[in-house]
Formats: sequence, C-alpha cells, structure tokens
Amino acid sequence: MPGTIYFIMPEAYTREMNKPPVGQILSPVIYGIDEEDRIVFIGGAWDAFAVANHAEQIISSRVLHTSLWQHCQGAMVEQMYRSLLQRVRATKRQIEFIYRCDAPEIRRFIRMCIKNLEEQPDLIAFTNQIVREELRPYQALLDVYMPRRSDDMVAMCSWCNKVRVDGSGWHEVEDAIAALKLFERDTYPEITHTICPACVAKVETELS
Repeated sequence: MPGTIYFIMPEAYTREMNKPPVGQILSPVIYGIDEEDRIVFIGGAWDAFAVANHAEQIISSRVLHTSLWQHCQGAMVEQMYRSLLQRVRATKRQIEFIYRCDAPEIRRFIRMCIKNLEEQPDLIAFTNQIVREELRPYQALLDVYMPRRSDDMVAMCSWCNKVRVDGSGWHEVEDAIAALKLFERDTYPEITHTICPACVAKVETELS
C-alpha cells in the first residue's frame, strides 16, 4: 500500500488538533476529477456546506463536469494545487494536510486528503473533513454580505486564512482588521486569494 505524505500549515495547528471540536461537525465534503481535471463526481456534505456558507453558486448541479481550475482562486493557489496533483499522480501516494476555511464567527480547520481511487486509478478524489471549529467574535471582513469596494483589495492566504498587512507580514483576520483600520470604514475591501510565503515554503519542503 503506497504511503501518505502529511503536512500541516502552519505547524502550530498540531496543538489545535488535540483540542475538542466546537459546534456542528459536518460529514466530509467529497469531490473527484478525471485525467483532464474535470469534476466528475461530488458527494458528502458538498451542497450543505455551500449553502451554509452562502455559496449557492457552487452547489453540485452547477459545478459538476466543469474544470477544477475554473473554481480555483488565484494563480499561486492554482499552481500549488497543480503541483500537489502532479505528485499524487506520479507517486500514487495520497497527500493529507490541514487548511483553514473560516466563517465570520468560526475558525474552521479542515483536513484534505488527495488520492487516486483504487477502483478507478485515473480518477483523483478530494476528501475534506472538518476536524475542529473555534467560535470567535464576528469578523465583518469575512461576511459575504458586507458592502465592498472593488478598487480596494486585501490578500488572504487560501491555506491559513491570514491576511497580508503591508510592512508587517501576514496576520490573523482580527489583527489585520485592526492594523488596516478596516473597522473605521463604511465599506470593506475585496478579498483576493493567494498563498503566504510560510505556507508555500512548507509545501515545497514536504514535496521536495
């Protein structure tokens, strides 16, 4: 049986995984792609998770048979996932890692597993399981209903959900809002997704 490549970003998450979960933990969100990277099956809690996070535009009926890359936000994010897929296909080893997918009032830690399907080796399955949720004060920056300025952008890491603050690096949303003085504004900036240097370095180290 091929081995598994594990990595967690950032390393401090290893401590968080030992704490009990908070709130409702859904069943896994599962989807799979074919050799041309088209989404060919969707299962688990995909639709429930999309609706709960006000993302009805990506319910299964709307994304099935579309390209995975059509739904990947940011060139760097796409490049990283292409590298992961290339490794899985070349080595037949599954990859697991922890990433963040936060809501305005919840920090959400999710374990993703990427692997070939034994019964259909030309297909790659992605299984996403919430392993921990932490309640926190409401963060308007993450609220999809907040008014936005299209000419104003902030960068967020797609894997650790930290926000870039020019001149001082990457910070948790709460700290970034304070540093950028976003609470003083009537509208919020648009969020553009990328991957922070710490997360890039972690992936590159594990895959080298």
